[in-house]
This record gives sequence, C-alpha cells and structure tokens, in this order.
Amino acid sequence: MKKLDHFNGEYIRALATDEFVRRATPFLAEAPVPIPDDLFARHAPEVQQRVKRLDESAAFFDWVVGGPAEPTAKDWKKVMGRDGVDAVIDAVIEGLGAVDWTPEALEKLVLGVGEQLDQKSQMPVRMAVTGHRSGLPLFAPMAELDRTEVLERLRAARARL
Repeated sequence: MKKLDHFNGEYIRALATDEFVRRATPFLAEAPVPIPDDLFARHAPEVQQRVKRLDESAAFFDWVVGGPAEPTAKDWKKVMGRDGVDAVIDAVIEGLGAVDWTPEALEKLVLGVGEQLDQKSQMPVRMAVTGHRSGLPLFAPMAELDRTEVLERLRAARARL
C-alpha cells in the first residue's frame, strides 16, 4: 500500500495546480468544518506537495477553519517540554500585538524571537497555534486567522506549560 501511495503522490504533484484543486475540491465537503474554496485555492500548491491521496487535503486546514488539534502527549512533551519554550511563547505573544498581520511579518517576528533568545521558536508556536508538529508552512495559514484567535491559542498553550 505504501508503494501505491507513493506513486499516487507523485501523480498528484505532477498535476497542474488548477487540476489538483478541481480534483481535490469534492473531498473538502467531507471535512468536519467547511473549508472555503478560496482558502483552499490560496494554499493548494503547498497542500499538493504534501498529500499522497486527494482525501488527505482537508486535514491540512483543520486548525485554520476550526480550533487547534489536540496534540498527542508525546508530541506536546517533545516540543513544549524543552527549556525556554515559555520565554519563546511569552515573547511571541508580546510581539504579536504590534506586528503587521502578514505572513512575512509573522515569520520575521517568530524567527526573530528564536534568534534573540537562542531558542527554536517556530516549532513551539506551530504546536500552540495548530496542535501539530508538521503541516503546511506555518505563517501564511496563520495570517488567515484573526490576531485575537492566534493570541488566545498561544495563551492557552502557555497556560499548559
């Protein structure tokens, strides 16, 4: 089955983006929370590079259209159990109040906090905002969320530390 998934993924990646969107769109209707077509279209090139089957497409948006996923205890500990994560989350929360709400500005803030504190910063922010250790590149979908929502997710994660 793995070999078939691999071949299927190669075929999906070879499709033109418009064709990928056309073929994947029917599977979006199966998502627990509706995924707007325009949201999917904006992020389709990134999704297309990551799926092996079209029915996997909707799962990349669970945290954008719904709440963050509940991370496994193992994932939470691996990412959020490191020394300095609390300082990273605190600094990102503080910085988000004044930053432009664009993917580029969010990336600059989060990575800048990591450099300033000499800590890995993207993974703890990803875990707090998405509930996942992997997925789409973080900053463009994060910019789709309301600033208040992102801050609430970061504060909730900080409270769990």
